Amino acid sequence: LMLGMTLCEFKDILPEKTYETWYNDFVNMSNIICKHPIFSSPRAAANYIITYLTSMAMAYKLTGDEKFKDEAISQEENVLKYITEDGHIYGELNGRQCSEKGHKNIDLGYNVEESIGNLAIYAKILEREEVLKLCVELLKNSMEFMLPDGAWDNSWGNRAVKWTYY
Repeated sequence: LMLGMTLCEFKDILPEKTYETWYNDFVNMSNIICKHPIFSSPRAAANYIITYLTSMAMAYKLTGDEKFKDEAISQEENVLKYITEDGHIYGELNGRQCSEKGHKNIDLGYNVEESIGNLAIYAKILEREEVLKLCVELLKNSMEFMLPDGAWDNSWGNRAVKWTYY
């Protein structure tokens, strides 16, 4: 994904040979992961599927090859099933790991630092307006947990130690 973004953003300043080499590498990698079963597996984590959608959208943007666009859109529903009723993304092991009270495992830090942003990039590239609106709502819901200094209160999340400071 980052290589694709680099190719889009810096095409005009990259040496032609470098661009060509990186472009070919990106297309080869995109072809390898396209339709890979791990991204539709019931054990796939939400953040992997979201990044996959974005990678496929980026491959479409760079190549114009409809198979990448079609694959991204075909997996969109798999991503949307990872959103809770109260507007958060869950998803380690497809949400099968729940708290003692039955709550889904939400990784707030990962959501705000990567998943929501990647989903928004996907939505912008493929002009998926409803998904883009959803990203805004997801981010608004997450902002409730932003501390005044910009850190995250993920004391309640499944990776509290990773994303919370004491």
